Amino acid sequence: MRWYRVWLLVAAVAAAAGVRAPLGAAGVESAVLRSVASRLDARTSVLTIEASVPVAYVASQPDPRSFVIELRDVVAIGAFSDFTPDPRSPLTSVRVESVVAADGARVARVNVGL
Repeated sequence: MRWYRVWLLVAAVAAAAGVRAPLGAAGVESAVLRSVASRLDARTSVLTIEASVPVAYVASQPDPRSFVIELRDVVAIGAFSDFTPDPRSPLTSVRVESVVAADGARVARVNVGL
């Protein structure tokens, strides 16, 4: 039940970042990943991902101990992760990287360890 709550919160945070058509398709420059931060509210762990504009994203869970959020047409260079592990939180690590998708689009990837 606890893992489901964390997954649901991360999906809600990513949805709050906004979803729209890829920026590159509209002829607009890539968005910028501003920050990734975490906090603990009562008994709920919250991970906040902030981009300069609303962006399309995909969330996946490659294994039971981690999940990945990929933000399409986003540059992660210069983004900072304000993550501090807390023993009360199920989140153990956050790693931000900038990669290129198979179709050539820039992707900011946020890897979260549980």
